Parts: sequence; C-alpha cells; structure tokens
Amino acid sequence: MRTMFVALLLFLHSQVFASEFRVRLVADPQTLDWTLATSTMESLVLMNIMEGLFEFTPDMKVRPALVSSYSISKDNKTYVFKLKAGVKWSDGKNLEAQDFAYSWKRLLDPLTGAAYAYFLFPIVGAEDYHTGQIKDFSKVGIKALDTNTLEVKIKNPVPYFLQLLTFWITYPLRKDIVEVHGTQWTKPENIVVLGPFIPTKNQPQSEIILKRNDKYYGKRPQLEIIKMAIINEDATALNLFKTKKLDFTMPINFLEAGDLVKTPAYHVAHYFRTSYLGFNTSRYPLNLPKVRQAVAMAIDKSKIGEVMYEEKESARSLLPTELFPEGRNIGLAFDPNKAKKLIEEVGLDPKTIPKLDLVGFASDQNALLTQYLQDQLKKHLGFEIEIRLPEFKTYRTHLDLRNGGLFYMSWGADYADPDTFFGVFLSDSGNNRMQWKNPSYDALVKKAAITTEHAQRIKLYRQALEILLIQDVAVVPLHYNSIMYLLNPRFQNFVINPLKYVYFRDIVVGP
Repeated sequence: MRTMFVALLLFLHSQVFASEFRVRLVADPQTLDWTLATSTMESLVLMNIMEGLFEFTPDMKVRPALVSSYSISKDNKTYVFKLKAGVKWSDGKNLEAQDFAYSWKRLLDPLTGAAYAYFLFPIVGAEDYHTGQIKDFSKVGIKALDTNTLEVKIKNPVPYFLQLLTFWITYPLRKDIVEVHGTQWTKPENIVVLGPFIPTKNQPQSEIILKRNDKYYGKRPQLEIIKMAIINEDATALNLFKTKKLDFTMPINFLEAGDLVKTPAYHVAHYFRTSYLGFNTSRYPLNLPKVRQAVAMAIDKSKIGEVMYEEKESARSLLPTELFPEGRNIGLAFDPNKAKKLIEEVGLDPKTIPKLDLVGFASDQNALLTQYLQDQLKKHLGFEIEIRLPEFKTYRTHLDLRNGGLFYMSWGADYADPDTFFGVFLSDSGNNRMQWKNPSYDALVKKAAITTEHAQRIKLYRQALEILLIQDVAVVPLHYNSIMYLLNPRFQNFVINPLKYVYFRDIVVGP
C-alpha cells in the first residue's frame, strides 16, 4: 500500500510539473495595457492573454480569430465583421462588438497618449479625431452595428488592412473595467481577458504568472501555468536553463552557451527585426545631416557579429530582405575617410563639442555593442561618447522624453508588410522618437501605403528609403536579428514566428 501511495504522489507531482512552463523575460513589461504597449517585453504576455479579430498562422497567413465571418465591399473600403458566438471574458461576460469600438476610440483619443494611435489612421475620420479636428466619434468609421457586428470604413484601399487587425493594440477592451479601476485596471485582481491564459501575479523585477483561462472559447490549452521570471543577465538565465529551472530562454549569449548550441535544446528562428542607431535630431551637432552621414560611414558593421559573439548579419539597409528585397543595398557604406571629410565640411572640431551620450538598455549584448560603437566613433571621428545602459523601463522613459543624443534601438515588424517599418518614421508617428520630420518622406510613405500596383509601390518606398538613410540619415541600420533560443525538448509544437509571437496555448508536453 505504501509503495502505491508513493507512486501516486510521484505521478501527481509529475502531472503538476508537466503542466507548468517556465519562461525568461529580459525585463519587466512596461505595461499590460494593450492600448499603450509598444515592445516585445509586453507582447509575450499580451499574445497569450488576449486575442484580436485576426491572427497570423505559423507561415504568416492571416486567419480569423474572434471573427466568425466578414465581408469587404467592392471598392475595398468597407469591412463588416461578425464576431464568434460564445466568446466570454474571464469574468463570464460576453464579448461584444462595442468592446472593439471602445478600445479603438480609446486608442485614438489624444488624451490616452498611445504611441500606436497612427495604426488606425487609414480609417475614415480616425486621424482627425486623434488630432482634435473631429470631436464627435460617431463621425469616425468605426461602428458597432449590433452586439455581434462591427463595421469599419477606411479612406482608401489598404492592401494589408487585415494584417493590422492581428496586432495587440486592436484587441477589444471593456469600458466598464477601465472606468471602474482607472490606471489600475491591468492589476491581476482587476484585469479581465479573453485569451487562453489569465495574469494572476505581476511582481516587478521578479515574475509574472499566467493561469489557464477556463472560460476560454477555444481548445483547452495543455499547459496550466506559465511562470515568467524577470532575468536581466544572460548568464543567470543560462544557468537556470542548465539546472532545469527554466524551460525557455532568449536571447542567448554565445560566449557562455558552450556546447548547448549543439544540442536539441538550441533553436534559431527568423525575425523581421533590425537594430539601428537612432539620433536625437534636435541635439547639436546631431541636428546637422552631414554629421549624421559621417556617423553612418564611421561604423564598420562587418565586425558586429564578432563583437557580440553571435552570427549577426550586418545591415546595409533598414528592412529585413524578406520584407523588402528591393531596398537591400540602399544605405551608406563604411567609409571613414569620407566621414572625416564631412565633419571638416561643416567646420566641426570634435574636441570642442560636448560629450555625446549613447543610450541603450541594460543587457550583456547591449554592453558589448555600445562599447564597440563608442570605440568606432572615437577612432574615426574623434567623438567622445558616454554610454548609459539603464534597466528597460528607464530606457523607455529616456526614449519617450528624448533624453539622449544617440540611441541603440531596434524595430521589429508588427505585420508582414514594408509599411510596418516605413510608418514608424512618419512625422505623426508616436513611435518616431528621432524628432525627425520630412514632408517628402511622409508623402511618399503615405502614398505607397494605399498603392495597390506593386511596381509603383516599390518605387515609392525606395525613394523614401533614400531620404531616410542617405539624404537625411535619421537612423543608421546596424544589424539584422534572428531569434536564438533554448527550449526544453519536452515541450513540443512550440512555434515562434518572424514577429516573435509565441502562442503558449498550442504547446504540447511530451514525455
């Protein structure tokens, strides 16, 4: 009898262990408010507690999520979405079309201060409502026709419009929850969600815990608990993975990973993401285009992989090749002699200008790269650079407040269309933190966004890229990214797509 009891205890313990998935987060999410969220720190949580009208398949096709059916008018300007029946929020209330209308109104409200408000500008009246030119939201092309029907009218045909509706900022939101709890609505005791998991703990600098949502309308996930540990140091995360205290960790520091990269635990996935050097173009001497051009030509990008101990592909242009192969070679090449001449042309003596600060967020890899950039700009231009690497939330504050001269930044695609990169640098984009504005660039990008003829669209984007990377040099592309991660082989059917989305609901626990 005792042997049977022990065996039962061991079995029960193994069942609990099997239903738990332990994940690393590099830093605290800045917010779990999907209207305000802007980074991959948030996406790993948001993609698993919420859903939108559509989602991407593993091969990057758009498929319905909360939509049961939809229609598009002949002129491609009116969309009508029917919601799936039986979808409930985690407090038991039914999902309604009004939850989408409220969410999108909140996103566009200028008082919300959402960086992604421009995402909905293709919709009739959306931009005017955001800028205050329209006060009456009923004039915006977003309407709940009835409990289960949402109508959206756009100004011009947009080839990638359904892709926009996969992104977290378009997720529905409950007005009553936000109005009752205010800024505290995302706390675990207040939040309501309709995805496969529910946040039950959110302790800054420690962990986030998600629990299986028993009211989820879809297939019941096999995993019961997701534990997300906030671990800034790559070495610490690697140690925890080696000692079987983590099941999934990224990124990986190659310098310390050792033989793990030769095991079944190691994986590489494609990523639509580019890391770049951004300028505060209001700060002297970075307000001078020739100085920015000189900085671009003073950095030998071919050494970046070696410096970061990773297989990094240097970036001559901004967009990953898969998204925009026609822009592959548009950018300034390494040419330190020409860079020095440009500095001379503007009459700048590096010894007389104040030290420039270079801001990134704290991580092992960022420390290596920013030191390399510091050395390159000192060696080739004589610039004195001070590195600042605060924790992620403080770094985001620096970006929002434009506190800094140079920023080590990255942009990952929000959908699988070139517009997801070009739109970032529009003058009215909440994600354009360069304080750089160019009306010609804006006109080209906005025209390309509604151009359906492929060759013409490519031509417009190429012209915009030449302004961004050669004429004005608002940013300097440094390297493309891939997703390198370690995964406990027991967890199967794990898919991470080029937008870095992982759906925990699909994971199957093997033996």
